[in-house]
Amino acid sequence: MNTTLKPFKCPVCGAPLTPSQEQKFIKCDYCGSVIDVLTEKKREITWFHQPLGSENVQDKGVISLQEAMALLEKLRISPQNPPNGIPESIGFQDETGTFIEFARYSQFLYDVRYENVKDNEFLIGYDFPLHKAQQLLIDFFEGRELRWKNFMKPE
Repeated sequence: MNTTLKPFKCPVCGAPLTPSQEQKFIKCDYCGSVIDVLTEKKREITWFHQPLGSENVQDKGVISLQEAMALLEKLRISPQNPPNGIPESIGFQDETGTFIEFARYSQFLYDVRYENVKDNEFLIGYDFPLHKAQQLLIDFFEGRELRWKNFMKPE
């Protein structure tokens, strides 16, 4: 059954939005913002960086999908045996604490870690090519189920 909720306006551009019952988030066709259907507020994703070999994670603030995609492509390759066992990584977190994190060990492949405490999901995936890593990032930013999640294993 595909019932719709009460329509509302995009808080960013004012365009009309009409979510369906099963949607948690809706993407505005006009400005591209992702809106939380329950709160009617723009979904904001923050990001963090963990330098190679460092135990310190640096919070970097709110980021757009476009900026996140550029960071993913520019992520430096970590050696197979990184200092202190810690590769360089970048991660992205939503307002619920769910996050996705990327490390890169070769020119073309990324390792991905995903945690959703609310749904008790702690997953890790290895050797994702750039286009699949990008799709995971898009899904995360848009609040959708991760399309390559079935290629990840419990951590």
